[in-house]
Amino acid sequence: MSARPPLFIHIGLRKAASTTLQCGLFARLPGLNHFGMWLDDTTRFRDPRVPQLIHRIILSDGVNYDRAVARALAEDAVLSNLSANQINTLSDEKLGGFWRGYADRRLIAERLKDLFGEIRIIVMVREQIDHFLANYIALGGEYKLAPDRLRVRLPVTDHLEYMMRYPDYEQLGHLKVGQLTAMYADIVGRGNVCVLVFEEMRDDLPAFAARIGGFLGVEADAVVSCLQGRHENLRRQTQPMLAYRSLRAHLFPGVKLSSMLSQRLHDGFQAALARGSKSHIRLPEEWVEVLHGYYADDNAQLAGTFGLDLARWGYALPGSAQPSSSN
Repeated sequence: MSARPPLFIHIGLRKAASTTLQCGLFARLPGLNHFGMWLDDTTRFRDPRVPQLIHRIILSDGVNYDRAVARALAEDAVLSNLSANQINTLSDEKLGGFWRGYADRRLIAERLKDLFGEIRIIVMVREQIDHFLANYIALGGEYKLAPDRLRVRLPVTDHLEYMMRYPDYEQLGHLKVGQLTAMYADIVGRGNVCVLVFEEMRDDLPAFAARIGGFLGVEADAVVSCLQGRHENLRRQTQPMLAYRSLRAHLFPGVKLSSMLSQRLHDGFQAALARGSKSHIRLPEEWVEVLHGYYADDNAQLAGTFGLDLARWGYALPGSAQPSSSN
């Protein structure tokens, strides 16, 4: 396995420009042998066995994980199709783990190393208060229960109060990218981990392109050309989206309404959601202070290990002023 070319694996995180990287860069950059996610506007993965493999990696606990089956899938769907003349990439934000229902993140990392051999890990960090609020807005402010019709909408401070009871085991803990990347550096080597900065991608694309281009071994100008002006999954108006979700959950549980609409009606509905003012949330200052303290040391570790100027982008650091409180 060591003689095979390396596989670059982008692991997210969720709501940290994953779709923009997938659709804008990995699917479009010349010289890439991309296994997914997103090969084009309609095709997510080259081989339907790739998502099957990913689900085995991320969902199986240590008892029901079948290593032999996973290795066979990895060989047939990915390893046998690696190119020695191209840059091999695989991207799925679910590989970064999730705060509920997924396997332990170290297990996921060890499985990736065991299955694919020489791997290079790419992860995107986002200022944590902004990141938390982006996740909150994306979920519609709902605490998801089963079935869908029992979902309960919670104010953002209620979410935080709940999560801060055991923060390391909830979404808040999973946004500590310093810990996550230190673990990956321990498993695959520091030089095989690339940490990207969401705010740099947004506001200083040439610097961002130089960072990821240097890691992949491609020209920064080619990265800029692919990503210039790209922004997938634009934020939508929250209230219409919540109304739609409530209607679907209560009247049509388990039914994908978009499949029942004509393409014209579906496109018009999506366009309506994209219009108007977007969601904006301001946290109370006392919560900003709590989260600042929670993330400062982890951000310092991340910045020191990977040479990142996180202070430039307003990340919480020991002794620094409080970051922005709104999204």
